[in-house]
Amino acid sequence: MTVQKHKLIISEGFELSSTGANFIVRYAPPITLTIGSGSRAVHAVRLVKSVLKRLPGCVVQIANNAFTAHISDITKSEILDAIERANQRLDEFSEEKLTAKTVEKILNVTTLERRRWTKDGRLPHSGTAFFQAGRTQVQVATYSRETVLFFASRPDLIRTWREADKREPAQRK
Repeated sequence: MTVQKHKLIISEGFELSSTGANFIVRYAPPITLTIGSGSRAVHAVRLVKSVLKRLPGCVVQIANNAFTAHISDITKSEILDAIERANQRLDEFSEEKLTAKTVEKILNVTTLERRRWTKDGRLPHSGTAFFQAGRTQVQVATYSRETVLFFASRPDLIRTWREADKREPAQRK
């Protein structure tokens, strides 16, 4: 005899199904959140885990930046509330600005390229962040997730910028 699985919801990255009195929650971070960054995917999975692991009877499995939780002894409304709390944490995470190093890694560009393109306005930044290095306060540009996602989905544009930058010094002579 096989147990029938019923899908209850499919949300941005979440899938909730039930098998009798047990629930299965799967979460895989969407590319719109991670922008292809493995570290952002790991962080998103960690946020979801931090909420769902507190549920009674929760057994968690994490593999390949995906999360599966088997939960028993809980009502559907309790589990939906927990997923909503996890979604709120993910929304807050999605609003965080990206650092220069993260942008360089995601776009596969050098520090020099990122600085040049930020300075000339091709790669708009969304603000600045400050941190202390000893007694010195360091200022770094930050970038919005939407901006980086836009450029990450258009590698041809970055290639065009690189080609234009190579021609530019020759034109100055």
